[in-house]
Amino acid sequence: MSIYFDYKVKLSQDPIEVVTVGWHATLPLLAVGINTDVSGTVAGAVYICDELGDPLSDVTPPLIAGSKQCVLCWHPTRKLLVAGWSNGVQRGWLGGSEWLSMVNVHSAAILQLQCSQLGTRLASLDESGLLSCWQCQGGTQVPSLLFKLSLLGEPSCLSFLNAAPGLDVSDLARRAVAGDARALDMFSAWRPRTGGRRPGPGLQTDATGLFVGTLAGNIYHVSGSGVHVDVLSNESPVRCLLHHPTQPVLIVLTQGPVIGHYISDSDGALTEVTKNSYALVPTRATS
Repeated sequence: MSIYFDYKVKLSQDPIEVVTVGWHATLPLLAVGINTDVSGTVAGAVYICDELGDPLSDVTPPLIAGSKQCVLCWHPTRKLLVAGWSNGVQRGWLGGSEWLSMVNVHSAAILQLQCSQLGTRLASLDESGLLSCWQCQGGTQVPSLLFKLSLLGEPSCLSFLNAAPGLDVSDLARRAVAGDARALDMFSAWRPRTGGRRPGPGLQTDATGLFVGTLAGNIYHVSGSGVHVDVLSNESPVRCLLHHPTQPVLIVLTQGPVIGHYISDSDGALTEVTKNSYALVPTRATS
């Protein structure tokens, strides 16, 4: 039998509205984005709470007057939280007492923030259609800007590709012993680069490419260097993109509403598997 404990989140300010909440995937930390009233002006703030719902006492919540809090994004493994506001401001928290400012890139409301599967990249999309991609570094540094670009068709959502599976050395060794010449070549090429270290199976390479959907119905593939290509056109606005975490599968939700199932290549090419219509009215969603 499972036992659940109900804890109330306790904030020092009374929110007008709670915009978004998000648990860290591996740490007992809860982020709460709110909008509150400060001297008659709406201000957006972000609280970081422990597993009991208590705000961390040594962290000063960022409060931006005249701007609403929009979105939050946790790093998948590290103590890194990025938040975006309606004036395009982005701030990062890296476990200290203060939030740090990121490079000013956006001037419109942040629509979506997403980390790549292994957390090496961060993507930010605003309501004007500006996409920015950032390198997530270690230590106490906020993500650094890699590139920015404007996309046509009113971008509405984004999704990173899944991380590529790593080299399974034990499988290569078995195939090489069995007489597989190609496996033997790959195993021989691997050893000098690793200096004799034996990585375990399942090591992955993070995907830096992503898909961006638009209200015009287009889907763009944006490479890790910022090269973008229109890879799919729909008759209805794209409302949500979901890429499978382990398989090359992209799910596309359009205004139709239609749910499309596609196979994605590493270069962003999409192959349709199936489409289904539903008697629903989807609202804006984020992955």
